[in-house]
Amino acid sequence: MFKRKFISIGLIILSTSLLITACKQKTDKTPLTEEKNIRVTQKIEAPVLTPPKHENETAVKDISDSAQKDMALNTTPTNESQAAETSDVSVNPTETVTPEKPLINPPESMPAGEDAPTAPQSMPAKTEPDTIKSLGTTVLEMNTDADVNNTPKEIATTLIVPPEPTETEDTLKTKTEATEVTFSPKIVDAKTNIDIILDASGSQTALFSATVSSKFDIQKRAVEDIILSLKQTEFPRNVGIRIFGSEKPLTNRDCSDTKLIYPVSEPDLDSIKEILAPLEAKGESPIAAALDAASNDFPPMTNVDQIIVLIADGMDTCETDPCETAKAIHTNFPNTSIHVIGFDISQEDAQKIECIASNSDGKFHLARNESELRKALDEAVNSKVPYNLRLSTVVGATPISTSITVFKGSSNEIVKKTDSFGTKLLSLPAGIYDIMVEYAGSPELKKPVKVIKGVQILEKTKVEQTINFDFGAITLSTTDANAKLTNATYEIRAAGSPKLFAEANSFSDSQTIFLEPGSYDITAIQEGIAAEQVSITEQNITVKQGESISVPFLFQEGTITMKGITTQNIPLPFIFQIYKSDNSNKVFTSGALTNEGGNVTISPGSYDIIFIGQDPEMIANPRTKVSGIIVKASETTKVVVSFEMGALTLNALDNTGKPIPAIFNIKILPEGDIIAKVSLSTTEKSVTIPIPPGKYEVLASKLIDTEPKPTVLITNIEITATQPISKTAQFILGTLRVRGTNAKGQAINSSFSVYRGGTDDLFVTAPPSSDWITFEVPEGIYDVSALNMEDEQNTKPPIWIKDIDVKVGKQVSHEAIFTAGKLKIIGRGANNQIIKCHFKIFKYGSDHQLVGGDTGDDWQIFEIQPDSYYLEAGYVDPEASVLLKKWINIKVDENEILEVILNF
Repeated sequence: MFKRKFISIGLIILSTSLLITACKQKTDKTPLTEEKNIRVTQKIEAPVLTPPKHENETAVKDISDSAQKDMALNTTPTNESQAAETSDVSVNPTETVTPEKPLINPPESMPAGEDAPTAPQSMPAKTEPDTIKSLGTTVLEMNTDADVNNTPKEIATTLIVPPEPTETEDTLKTKTEATEVTFSPKIVDAKTNIDIILDASGSQTALFSATVSSKFDIQKRAVEDIILSLKQTEFPRNVGIRIFGSEKPLTNRDCSDTKLIYPVSEPDLDSIKEILAPLEAKGESPIAAALDAASNDFPPMTNVDQIIVLIADGMDTCETDPCETAKAIHTNFPNTSIHVIGFDISQEDAQKIECIASNSDGKFHLARNESELRKALDEAVNSKVPYNLRLSTVVGATPISTSITVFKGSSNEIVKKTDSFGTKLLSLPAGIYDIMVEYAGSPELKKPVKVIKGVQILEKTKVEQTINFDFGAITLSTTDANAKLTNATYEIRAAGSPKLFAEANSFSDSQTIFLEPGSYDITAIQEGIAAEQVSITEQNITVKQGESISVPFLFQEGTITMKGITTQNIPLPFIFQIYKSDNSNKVFTSGALTNEGGNVTISPGSYDIIFIGQDPEMIANPRTKVSGIIVKASETTKVVVSFEMGALTLNALDNTGKPIPAIFNIKILPEGDIIAKVSLSTTEKSVTIPIPPGKYEVLASKLIDTEPKPTVLITNIEITATQPISKTAQFILGTLRVRGTNAKGQAINSSFSVYRGGTDDLFVTAPPSSDWITFEVPEGIYDVSALNMEDEQNTKPPIWIKDIDVKVGKQVSHEAIFTAGKLKIIGRGANNQIIKCHFKIFKYGSDHQLVGGDTGDDWQIFEIQPDSYYLEAGYVDPEASVLLKKWINIKVDENEILEVILNF
């Protein structure tokens, strides 16, 4: 008995001595050799991490003191490298562990570095805390002195890091340029932990198929999409992302080029996107090294399935057998399985890496395109999910994104709503269900829906259901004149229908969409010149079930060269407005060019162009339109527009025939707008102006300082481009004198406007005055409107003096007498109810309206000159929907207030 105790004490002393030696070697500041690898707490090169917290399980099972002693005794280092390691892998006490010989050894030619293949780790021994700095990282401390039976909730997994190199200029530059992403990973209580390995080798830079995306970009998109689907409360999982080939170019032949970029923890899509964005594919394919490192990425949790998902497009390029590595991992970690996705891989390489999955209780998936890659990822990450209903939503063999609603059978009671990226695993209570699947990713405005009724679910029986949308596929693409893919929006309509049926977008890439079988008109729209939209329409595109077609849109451009000249062959600057010939209501594009002309680049088609001359010296802007201009791709269409201009010569003579200075206001007909004003000085006998063809009138006034200026009207002027026109304003005039007074004959400050008799054509006006105002006008009949300007803020209705006959050389005088007659008007209907009706008041014997408006809820009061009038009123009967009218003769005496009730 004594002998046995003595032997036990000796073994304990020996074990303690060995541990102290190991600790001294780990804390020794002497530079380590390249072959020495030190296991410390997890390090991520770019992010700054805080230790994830595990709140549900202890990381390691309880182990008896005697078991710890036996492990310490059996851990005899076989060489100097092994002596510097501490083993951190949890071991079941019932298993036999012999760590003296590494299960996986890197070839002697492989340089040691971060995450190089090493032997699996065993249970942590008690050592002093390790704090070892590595390049550009924040180091977390793991207290290895803590009692393994009382594992703290803050858990840090282990990762191999290289010895600290001397900081050279290159490494300092790398530190400075590195992008730091800060996030705090959190480990969730899960039954499955997943580590996804991305292939960032040099071959991943190749563009995939006919797209403008590299294979590595497609990997990143697929991972981001699958991460989104993993945030399910019913099946929580921790996810990590490892990468190989992203750090060193292929020429460096770095077979240790692998790193953990996102620790195995609760998936945070925003952080993952930020980490993935700057990564580039460039280097070797150390698949075996990446697998070995991935086996150590998982947090120390018990009763948890561990899944490694490897994406690769070829074999390991580092002369290491990844199939043997996978076998060793599964042997030492039976709860770890490896799924392999061969993405765009040759048949020969697929056969070589398929054994990785078969050696580790995993599955090999062949992904020939982006859709199949997503489906393979979906199946791999969900391979350990307990389910009794598997729903696959596809078009043909292509998985599609859908929204799934599960109802209790034959009812509207919703049991579950969820989304799927092609495959959805559900765990439902036993029963009968109706399942509605909406193709949420469809470009159709009204999303296609399918309903499966009476699906019977048994608690322990797996039911699989495939929902196939019987569509056809269309691949849409747009290219510019340089044959480069461009952004575009696609509008899809049933053939011959104006109603929008579906809409899709492509972003410098081709876009494949699924549509119901049928015939469609598809319009591709992109931004054109001057930010205007340009479009191409392909009509009667036939989509057949289960078939794929391609519809390319080529946005080539043609050129229109434009120049403007007058009929006198003078170059002219101009504004242009271009319309599509089949849509004259919408300006396609517009602009301005100098008198030298210029070019406009535009998509092929038929166009109409309006040209507007812009010479500031011209009195008017000539306009012309050219229709049916055909623009062809890569060709130039020349348009020389001729602005037709006539010539109008004007002069002015007094009543003796002597030339006099004058001002000419030129009015275009029939609008009557004044388009130009020109002057004739005392030194000129006439003035000639270029003017567009058309009909005109000219108001000519003497160029004198007093107002109102003597004025004559030149009518019936018709300008053509071929015949110059000359017109004379001859001032042979009569005199019209007017003033305003009240009933007592006292002068009133008044404003007068002279109209051509019986028309609304204003001839001449004068500023307000209380004196007599003299108008010198040609012989003729005139109407004069007089306004009382004594109170300008309360303008009263005008007084009209009609049919004034002016003779040459004669003077005629009239007074506008402003008196105080008032007119009160109200409308009444059935039962004497106040109604609203419209009315107009005319001077008796004249068609010129003096007062007008609508009656209100009370009397409307108007001041009106004493005289005889007739009133026209109208009322719309809302019940009979008819317009009722009446006419009333009224007479207003001086100072009289006349009340008029409009009864309907």
